[in-house]
Amino acid sequence: NVDVEAVIVEDTTVELKDTSDGNIRVKLNPVIDVKDGVLENLDFSNFNEERLLKIKIKVDDKYIYESDFIKPSEILERDYIEDNNIELDGKEAIAEIYSYTTNKEMVGQTNVVIKLNDN
Repeated sequence: NVDVEAVIVEDTTVELKDTSDGNIRVKLNPVIDVKDGVLENLDFSNFNEERLLKIKIKVDDKYIYESDFIKPSEILERDYIEDNNIELDGKEAIAEIYSYTTNKEMVGQTNVVIKLNDN
């Protein structure tokens, strides 16, 4: 049973980046609040033409989150984490960001260190 109110994806009017040079433009909060099993302020944004993005978040070598594909102009504000019984407050996590073509072929990946606050 999924609470539709907990998953928020918004459209943005930010100008999209041409990705023909292989670079991508994303936005992600460096500190993310976790409340009742929900990542509250991800602000994971796809500002790229013709690219789909995914994000996976890992704490202590265990994945706690994997998004669906985020389309160009979309912002993922909040979403559920997987039930994992890991203490998250103050933990550093690795956000793995994957870039795909519109045909869902992976063309790149990068990692970013983030911090989680369990409220």
